[in-house]
Formats: sequence, C-alpha cells, structure tokens
Amino acid sequence: MVVRSTLRDTTPIVGSAIVVDTFRAFTTAAYAFAQGVESIYLTDSVSHALDLATAHGFLTMGEVGGHKPAEFELSNSPWEITQRDDLEGVTLVHRSSAGTRGALHAVRLGAVPVFVSSLVVASATVRATCEAAMVTIVAAGLHGETPTDEDEATAALLAAQLRGRPAHPAEVVEDIRGGQGAKRLRAAQWSRDEDLDLCLAIDRFDFAMRVSEDVVGVRIDQVS
Repeated sequence: MVVRSTLRDTTPIVGSAIVVDTFRAFTTAAYAFAQGVESIYLTDSVSHALDLATAHGFLTMGEVGGHKPAEFELSNSPWEITQRDDLEGVTLVHRSSAGTRGALHAVRLGAVPVFVSSLVVASATVRATCEAAMVTIVAAGLHGETPTDEDEATAALLAAQLRGRPAHPAEVVEDIRGGQGAKRLRAAQWSRDEDLDLCLAIDRFDFAMRVSEDVVGVRIDQVS
C-alpha cells in the first residue's frame, strides 16, 4: 500500500487508487448520491462542466476557490445538497479545486479501479477495496498542492483499516475537528457552518463511490 500527498506525484499507479477529499468534494458527492443522484461526471474546468451540462442536460456542481461559479446550479456544499428534494435520478457534473482533479489525475496515471472517498464513506470504501492486491491512497490536499490535516488523517484511517490495524475513528474525527482545515472551513465565507458536521459524520453512508469511464467522460457511481 502507498499513501501519497497532493496531486504533484506523476508516477504511474499500479493497481487500485482511493482519492480522498474530505473538505468537501467527496463528502458533497456522497450526500448527492444519498439525495438520489444517478451519476456524477468529473471535470477539472468550469468550461468543460458547462459544455457537458449543455450537451447532456446535466446539472453543474462545484467551486473555484471555494466559491460556486455564477453559471453553476449547485455549490460544493454538502449542506446545500441536503436541502434539495429535486435530485432523484439527476446526473451531475462536478468541478472542484482538488478532489475532482485528483480523481482524474489517478485515472490518467493508470489506476484501475479508482474510488473516491471521505469520512462519510470511509468503511464502505475499505470494504470495496480490501481485496485489491495494491492500493494507492491519494490525499488531495488544498488545491491539490498543499497537504491538509483532514485529508491526511482520512487517508491514514483508510490505510490502517485496510491493513487491519487499530484505526480509532472517533479520535480521528475529533483531531480533524480541532485541526487547521476545520478552522479554515469554519472561517470561509463560502462555507456553511453545517458543512463541518456533515463532513465529519463518519460512516454515515454504507456505499462506496467508484470511478469509471464511458463515451461521455469520467464519472463516479454509487456502489454497495
């Protein structure tokens, strides 16, 4: 098993990969699936997201520098997703500064399969990948460039569980709650106060999120 920090490593990935973005991309994606979303396509640019949405009737979700682009329907906020009751059967296209870029990066480096994760689907992700001969865990970090305590801690939790070692999830949650990433999230103008608690709701969902490719692009789907 290998744990990588940020998106800078361009070494090919052999085997499976788990890309972690706890604050907030892959927490938001998990809540979207819980609200009935069918699939989520991933992109690293606003223009590509808008092109996919126009061509296929998708809704756009995401952020640039934390803020929702003016043209997008949904931001990268799990709280906002929980307030929607009109997402059943909808397909989204998601752009974020680290998480979606990290998943695309892992695909381009040759990882198969790729899963995306956060605290809210941690144990389900471990179950989905526990039979893999080789797993690389990528902690996406801040803008994919700077390690963050929340992604590093989540990656370490996943690694411990995959190795069958004591993981102490309640302690991990409290450490993250008191960390710099949580302080940054609480202080951000683009974040709701409720986002932090939703991000820290460890194992709230009993599904994993697997990445695949089709003729439209790279997408994530909910898998049991």
